[in-house]
Amino acid sequence: MKIVLLYPPPWKIVEPGKRPYATEGAPQGIDPSLPVTTDVDTLTCPNGVLSLAAQAMDAGHEVSTYNLYDFPWGNIEALVEVLDADVFGLSCFTGNRRGMAALAALLRERHPQAHITVGGPHVTALAKETLRYVPAIDTVVIGEGEATFADLVQRLEDGKPVAGLPGLASREGDDIIVGPPRQAVELDTLTAASKFFPSRIVLTSRGCPFNCSFCGSEAIWGRKVRYHSVDYTLDMLQTLVEEHGLRMLAIKDDTFSANRKRATAICQGIIDRGINFLWSCDTRANCVSDEVLRMMRLAGCQRVSIGVESADPDVLETIGKRITPEQTLEATRLAQKYGMHVRYYMILGNRGETHETLETNLNFIREARPNEVLTYLLTLLPGTEEYTLSGLPDDFYFTTDLPVLQRYLGDPAVGPRVVKWLSKGGSSFRPWRYGVADRRAVLDIFPEHHATHFDLGVAYAEAGQFEEAETFLCRAGEMDFPIPALIANNRAVIAFQQGKMEQAASLLEEAQESMYLQAAAINAYKLNQWRDAREEGPLPTLDLSSWQALVNPAQPVLPGPFALPGKESDAPVYLCGQSLPIMS
Repeated sequence: MKIVLLYPPPWKIVEPGKRPYATEGAPQGIDPSLPVTTDVDTLTCPNGVLSLAAQAMDAGHEVSTYNLYDFPWGNIEALVEVLDADVFGLSCFTGNRRGMAALAALLRERHPQAHITVGGPHVTALAKETLRYVPAIDTVVIGEGEATFADLVQRLEDGKPVAGLPGLASREGDDIIVGPPRQAVELDTLTAASKFFPSRIVLTSRGCPFNCSFCGSEAIWGRKVRYHSVDYTLDMLQTLVEEHGLRMLAIKDDTFSANRKRATAICQGIIDRGINFLWSCDTRANCVSDEVLRMMRLAGCQRVSIGVESADPDVLETIGKRITPEQTLEATRLAQKYGMHVRYYMILGNRGETHETLETNLNFIREARPNEVLTYLLTLLPGTEEYTLSGLPDDFYFTTDLPVLQRYLGDPAVGPRVVKWLSKGGSSFRPWRYGVADRRAVLDIFPEHHATHFDLGVAYAEAGQFEEAETFLCRAGEMDFPIPALIANNRAVIAFQQGKMEQAASLLEEAQESMYLQAAAINAYKLNQWRDAREEGPLPTLDLSSWQALVNPAQPVLPGPFALPGKESDAPVYLCGQSLPIMS
């Protein structure tokens, strides 16, 4: 069968220079002329879509996959006009539900005989409501989608009814039929999406053994954690690094080290196979140990993100977090002992939050000294305990244009100040940076580790000790540091600071030859602008870079350009999303 899988935009994005859409356009309060997001993780095609595509391709179907997340609506209309498919599959999160509904309506209008199905976290939690409010949709895939989607396609191909299929919600006349739950798949039986798609976001497991009140993981995967085997995981990583050429990956398991023995085995396997890349992961403070973090660092882990949420024990108990501030502090100290960038995720607005608990958070951050803190206002997502407790009607997200609902559920006297602080840029800050002495201490532990030499070179450069910085950056390169573009960028900044403008320009050009590195691109732009102005005015500030997402903005992983189907043989007509800013 002909299958087209689509990652819809959040709403009808207006074309540059045109008037905003009166309906289904940008929500009130959002500037329609700005990019819908600068977050590379949001722009990246969901792993579920890529996995569905991989299974269908391996089964012999004709599959096309498009990432339309930041595409102007006119481009989407042009694409839909020329698409040809028996089945259209759409991916739906709460944030892009309105774009999904608009795209489904457009597909139904242009392709009335096709079957339109939708899956993802939002519709999994609200399957019946989705079918009631989005009449263009035929079916909803609930939860884990690979087996259900395969059965759906097979039944459609055989001309058999789909109502009652396990894991599927469908219409039968005026009724909505929800099939029985689908049995979870054995993960290693799946074709790895990495076989076809070079996505930097990797999942090595599904599910989380914990039950935080704000998280929807259980609604999708259930409480039991399922893992890819160590060998399957290593094969995925090796394919992405050695066949697709990726050198920086983000392991986005809910809790990568939930099984410490397995996490250690994966790290040992990366070392034994010589898979040379840098990576990050998310975990919990009570799921790491000295040995796990040591092995992660040796295997290339540069950044570990910890779900802290709050430093107040009462608030932690209220949201079901099941960690203590002491565990977070210990995990931070251990990770920084090995030179990792430690990032905290924290939520403001939890039930029970007061001025005093916020002070507790600030005091804890001062003591713990993470390298980075990302704070978010509590978001009420369907399928979470917080959403249920809020008392919101099930049709709330079908009757409002809010991208997501964020609320401050703590002391109402404190809420307005917190929201104001977040709106002024308080959502992200960096309380502590490694200095030369700190990096020297890590080098004493890992004297033969390329990334440790690189990090020390950056610390020396930040301290203005350029000769020492050059020494350690070059040594990292000699030790086969996997991202030479980062070395070249930082050497360019050093050369610029020393007044060696031609060398700086040459190094920035070198940094951009092999991969897209945002820091190098921005630095080159600043330098070229200054030189074009005949070196008048103040010197630009060029930025060092130690950790940054490296991406190739190509379809379908990211919403890059592509030729319209059927136009390649003549003069190609290319469609593309908005500009693709990349954030670290």
